[in-house]
Amino acid sequence: MSKSASSSLLLKQYKDLTDPKRAMPSFRIELKDGNIYVWNVAVMILNKESIYHGGYFKAEMRFPSDYPFNPPTFRFLRPLFHPNVYPKDGGLCVSILHSGVDATSGEAPSERWSPAQSVESVLVSILSLLEDPNPDSPANVDAAVAFRNDREKYNNTVRRQVEKSKEDIPAGFKIPESEVYAAPQTEDEVDDEFWYEDAETDDDSDEVDASGDDDDEGVANFDGSDDEDVDMEDSEDLVSGKRVDTNETSLDSDTETTLMKTSQDRKTLSAGREPLTPAPENEKVDLLRETPHTKLDPHETDI
Repeated sequence: MSKSASSSLLLKQYKDLTDPKRAMPSFRIELKDGNIYVWNVAVMILNKESIYHGGYFKAEMRFPSDYPFNPPTFRFLRPLFHPNVYPKDGGLCVSILHSGVDATSGEAPSERWSPAQSVESVLVSILSLLEDPNPDSPANVDAAVAFRNDREKYNNTVRRQVEKSKEDIPAGFKIPESEVYAAPQTEDEVDDEFWYEDAETDDDSDEVDASGDDDDEGVANFDGSDDEDVDMEDSEDLVSGKRVDTNETSLDSDTETTLMKTSQDRKTLSAGREPLTPAPENEKVDLLRETPHTKLDPHETDI
């Protein structure tokens, strides 16, 4: 991947992580000197049951020019007493920041870095590791031993560092109290009064309908016909968009079939073909009368 492509990907992920509606409450992220490849990250543990709760741990995250094919690096800028943080440079020992395959590491390939990972997945792994240390793969042996064998010493050391880290909190910044981020209301969001105004409008419409003073002129009926009164005394119903007089005698199925066949036979005779069905006697006479023929002179003798 070219450098321009990697920088575009990083810029997109940076915007997502700093978007007020999508930001992760446990992290405060800024670019260092406007460089998209170097991020200043502050880590805040919001879990009140964690010994690191209340701390503001500043760190630096650097990305290679071929990101995401290679992982970023992450290190804390202040000493952090933790089994998985290197005491010398503040680097973090976590599987997701390790690339390639290492059979001796004991790490599953799915836990290590791949181009499918993102900055967000790295931050989530770091947060999980700080709250739940892994003393079986220590970067700081003294911290791992204290975590296993002398938890009081471990906790007291961490508490001192938590208080020291609060000196780095920027002026005017307040550490979130909840791990669930609630985005502040913006000017584009709908005001609560909107719903009350809408309800009042609906109430006004209901009052107009109840009084009967509303103007129905030019409004069509649901059947598509003009708006006109229907006299219920005429016993007329609307069926399929047509008015049907219920006083008229409906035809039975046999009569309807006979009329249909007779109509078809009329068309057949006019075309010079035999009818499909025999017509009744009275119908045959009518058909013969309609057939054109030469009128004979009454004085001529029939041959």
